[in-house]
Amino acid sequence: MISKLENNKAYPRPIITSVELFKDFYFAENYHKNYFERNKDALYCNYIISPKIQKLIKKFGNEIKEEYKEN
Repeated sequence: MISKLENNKAYPRPIITSVELFKDFYFAENYHKNYFERNKDALYCNYIISPKIQKLIKKFGNEIKEEYKEN
Protein backbone atom coordinates (compact mmCIF):
# COMPACT_ATOMS: atom_id res chain seq x y z
CA MET A 1 0.00 0.00 0.00
CA ILE A 2 2.83 2.41 0.78
CA SER A 3 4.31 1.82 -2.68
CA LYS A 4 0.91 2.45 -4.24
CA LEU A 5 0.52 5.72 -2.36
CA GLU A 6 4.02 6.84 -3.28
CA ASN A 7 3.58 5.90 -6.94
CA ASN A 8 0.30 7.82 -7.09
CA LYS A 9 1.92 10.83 -5.40
CA ALA A 10 -0.82 10.77 -2.76
CA TYR A 11 1.27 12.93 -0.44
CA PRO A 12 3.70 15.75 -1.20
CA ARG A 13 6.43 14.27 0.99
CA PRO A 14 7.81 10.72 1.23
CA ILE A 15 6.02 8.28 3.53
CA ILE A 16 8.28 7.47 6.46
CA THR A 17 6.07 4.88 8.15
CA SER A 18 7.56 1.41 8.15
CA VAL A 19 5.54 -1.78 7.88
CA GLU A 20 6.92 -4.62 9.94
CA LEU A 21 5.84 -8.09 10.96
CA PHE A 22 4.30 -8.17 14.39
CA LYS A 23 5.90 -10.23 17.12
CA ASP A 24 3.16 -10.51 19.71
CA PHE A 25 -0.54 -9.83 19.46
CA TYR A 26 -2.87 -9.21 22.36
CA PHE A 27 -6.63 -9.04 21.97
CA ALA A 28 -8.23 -5.89 23.35
CA GLU A 29 -10.29 -6.03 26.48
CA ASN A 30 -14.03 -5.99 25.84
CA TYR A 31 -14.45 -2.41 27.05
CA HIS A 32 -12.06 -1.25 24.30
CA LYS A 33 -13.82 -3.09 21.49
CA ASN A 34 -16.16 -1.17 19.18
CA TYR A 35 -15.67 2.04 21.15
CA PHE A 36 -16.89 4.26 18.33
CA GLU A 37 -19.92 2.10 17.62
CA ARG A 38 -20.92 2.15 21.28
CA ASN A 39 -20.17 5.85 21.88
CA LYS A 40 -21.11 7.75 18.71
CA ASP A 41 -22.66 10.55 20.78
CA ALA A 42 -19.53 11.09 22.87
CA LEU A 43 -17.77 14.39 22.19
CA TYR A 44 -14.50 12.63 21.36
CA CYS A 45 -16.23 10.51 18.72
CA ASN A 46 -18.07 13.49 17.23
CA TYR A 47 -15.11 15.85 17.05
CA ILE A 48 -12.18 13.50 16.52
CA ILE A 49 -13.18 10.10 15.17
CA SER A 50 -16.10 10.99 12.87
CA PRO A 51 -14.19 13.62 10.84
CA LYS A 52 -11.29 11.21 10.39
CA ILE A 53 -13.61 8.46 9.19
CA GLN A 54 -15.30 10.84 6.74
CA LYS A 55 -11.91 11.94 5.41
CA LEU A 56 -10.86 8.31 5.01
CA ILE A 57 -14.07 7.45 3.15
CA LYS A 58 -13.72 10.49 0.89
CA LYS A 59 -10.13 9.65 -0.03
CA PHE A 60 -10.30 5.83 -0.17
CA GLY A 61 -14.03 5.16 -0.50
CA ASN A 62 -13.59 2.90 -3.50
CA GLU A 63 -11.35 0.62 -1.44
CA ILE A 64 -13.60 0.42 1.63
CA LYS A 65 -16.35 -2.17 2.00
CA GLU A 66 -19.83 -0.63 1.94
CA GLU A 67 -20.66 -2.07 5.35
CA TYR A 68 -17.89 0.05 6.89
CA LYS A 69 -18.98 3.28 5.23
CA GLU A 70 -22.13 3.52 7.30
CA ASN A 71 -21.49 5.66 10.33
